[in-house]
Amino acid sequence: MGKIPTKRAGFGTPVWRVVLTVLGVLLIAYGLYSTLLGVVGTEVAAQVTHVQAQGKFNDKSLTGGRGTVEVGYTFSLPDGRTLSGSSTYGTDVDYHDPDKAAALKTISVRYLSFLPQVNKASVLTGFQADTLVFPIIGLLLIVMINWRAVRHKNLLAAQEAQVSGGGEDAPSGPDSLE
Repeated sequence: MGKIPTKRAGFGTPVWRVVLTVLGVLLIAYGLYSTLLGVVGTEVAAQVTHVQAQGKFNDKSLTGGRGTVEVGYTFSLPDGRTLSGSSTYGTDVDYHDPDKAAALKTISVRYLSFLPQVNKASVLTGFQADTLVFPIIGLLLIVMINWRAVRHKNLLAAQEAQVSGGGEDAPSGPDSLE
């Protein structure tokens, strides 16, 4: 069995492990945010305050005629407070046209009843394929970073047990027959 290095460098250091694990948790939370709103969010009608079209809706060769629109809105809570928010999403409707933008008066919004500042247009909430990408990446990041550290720790323990005389903690098997 080869010598296992005792010094850790790079992304295996404890500081990087903590930072990358926190990043993984944030990716999981961000990915589940839309799904959570779709499942437990309260739905309410919101008044549109502004519509800002982004992208080229008329250039079908690049975008297939789709563009991005940012919709700002305000909605009232049951306790009388008024909150505002905005959502950005892809659409086929060209909101560069002022008449089409003016026709958008209300949209459906979902918010968390215990934290109404977390809100989003209803069309963007619920189970969607793209919302699974971030939690999967976050989970893989956490597992890969911490699996390597646990494996390294186990290899060091096995090496110390072998050097110390091979008591009951010594590994058994073909590698331990020397």
